[in-house]
Amino acid sequence: MVNQNDNANFFLSRVLTKISNIDIPGFIISNAPADKTKKAKERLVFLPEDFFVRLENSIISKDKDNGKIKLYSLGKQFGFKLAVLLRLARTSAGDIDSSTKYIFRFLETLYAKSLKIIEINLESKLLEIKASDLAITRKNNFGYIISVGGCAGIWAYLQNNYDLECVSKKNSNDGTFELFCGPEEIISSKGNILIAENKPETNDDLDYLKYNSPPLNYQNSGSFSLAKLVENKLLSYESGSLLLSKKSRLLPVEISFLYTLEKELSSVEIFEAAYNCFYDIGTNCNVNDHIVFISQILSGLGFGTINVVTKENQKIIAFSNYPCITKDLKSTNFSLIKGILYGFIDSKNGKKNTYSEITFSQTDSSLNLKIVVN
Repeated sequence: MVNQNDNANFFLSRVLTKISNIDIPGFIISNAPADKTKKAKERLVFLPEDFFVRLENSIISKDKDNGKIKLYSLGKQFGFKLAVLLRLARTSAGDIDSSTKYIFRFLETLYAKSLKIIEINLESKLLEIKASDLAITRKNNFGYIISVGGCAGIWAYLQNNYDLECVSKKNSNDGTFELFCGPEEIISSKGNILIAENKPETNDDLDYLKYNSPPLNYQNSGSFSLAKLVENKLLSYESGSLLLSKKSRLLPVEISFLYTLEKELSSVEIFEAAYNCFYDIGTNCNVNDHIVFISQILSGLGFGTINVVTKENQKIIAFSNYPCITKDLKSTNFSLIKGILYGFIDSKNGKKNTYSEITFSQTDSSLNLKIVVN
């Protein structure tokens, strides 16, 4: 039997390190600039699949079809930005064909057990994919926020046409999904088509590279890197899945997605999905200090370096170099990170603790957060 940790080490060394720097605590930095005219490199974080499942289920239960459209629109932005991140070539037919095969082979390493390209028809702008064990979709038959919307965004980028969409169809025989990307008039017969509402936005009010690169005088204060999480056997890898504590599948997203969620969705829904997800994760973790442990996990998943200080009967959790894309933080409630911390910490004794509001400070090169647990 192959050791799961050997699988994880192989995956990191042969796949993830080719596109990302994963050895620096608090940071996961892609090796590809945002586009050919900029030097900025994109920053990633990992989040559990179950967070997205809970978020989708909650929103669709409440908002029905309008909720599906909202989630799909977010997913399409995610896929488009991912294609930009990887600088996928799209100048010629040969470029598009090669880029399509490359991106879905990459996605197969984290978002699915298998992603098989059935057809690429550049004349009709049609792409057909067969997927097994597709992230999020495999659990709730939706997957709009990442899988279905993401495929739409990738294909829209490669075709340089944001009007192209994606529909999914489940195969009742084997549980696989077929994804059809292309013009509305062609793919509408394949399934229930959704039309994305918004196009991706860019934030130009701060220096992305400056705020999201490790400081030159960086010192390791005990925070974990993604590589160290694997070294300490906190992450494992099975076909198509990077797993936290051998159970929770992790999915990478570019950091602007954190702020897009806050802008487009309810803070309460984001908080509740994150809280319940990490409460369950914490319940299954047999550790002495939940606060220190979740700080190490979050650092390794790319949320910045984190120090935990005990003062009298309080514990202070301080984030340095938290992911940041804008100076305008007035509308940012940090609902996601609050839900993650509160849920995991509360799981220790099965009761809700009291917390201070998150306070933040922004220098000319970093965003720093602090929260007090009583």
